[in-house]
Amino acid sequence: MISFDWYSLCALGLVAFTFYRFRTIRSFLIISVVVGIGFGIATSGLVARSTQEIALANVGLWLYILGLLIVRTMLKRSVSLHLLFRISSGHRGVMAEDIETRLEDLHRFALVDRKNGMNALTIWGRLVSSFVAIVYKIAGMNR
Repeated sequence: MISFDWYSLCALGLVAFTFYRFRTIRSFLIISVVVGIGFGIATSGLVARSTQEIALANVGLWLYILGLLIVRTMLKRSVSLHLLFRISSGHRGVMAEDIETRLEDLHRFALVDRKNGMNALTIWGRLVSSFVAIVYKIAGMNR
């Protein structure tokens, strides 16, 4: 294996290790960005590979980081995972607070409006939910 292959394997391995070792989004993001920048610098001077191959590897690494960041965010924000954890550990009382926090997030991103004590999707919320539904249908994830 040449150095480019080793750099690629090490970068992917470090990002994967960071994902599994560090639970906070901030820690994962900081370390992954450092790895991504280091990979870009280390591979930019390699003459044994074509520029397109190096660019593709860098884009792939950044997309990998983005994908894991999305997964980490979903795991951190999952109401159902928090509910299962609390039930298994005997803490049931704060679930309403978690749901209220998620509704506040939706309101902050202008996905829902509160009217007469009820939550309703905004136009932007309908657009986002329609897009997600289409992606789910294309990917075969709809029920």
